[in-house]
Amino acid sequence: MIVIVGLKKLNEREIQVSVARPRHRPRSVQNFSSQQARRVLRDLGLDADASDYYLVKLLPHLSEDQQLHFPSIDISERRLVLLGFKLGRGMMVAAQPILLNHRWSTLAR
Repeated sequence: MIVIVGLKKLNEREIQVSVARPRHRPRSVQNFSSQQARRVLRDLGLDADASDYYLVKLLPHLSEDQQLHFPSIDISERRLVLLGFKLGRGMMVAAQPILLNHRWSTLAR
């Protein structure tokens, strides 16, 4: 499944990660600390250098109402669900927060 991952700075300690299908308005959103957001981005399959660049270099310069988007990525629906981004009726819907003490390295790839 092709999705677009977005980042938004909520405040100095929280980052919002969103996932949406291209050309679809609804998106699944979760809030994380910057370290947790970094792990989620890597688990979504984004390159470590690219995610660090977005989180460290670009995101701090945005106001709280602006959002950054990564280029489209291909990821399985199962992997999205494991990360807490759930799908429903052909669109993204809000998911339950994932367990923060979950072992990220054990997620199926």
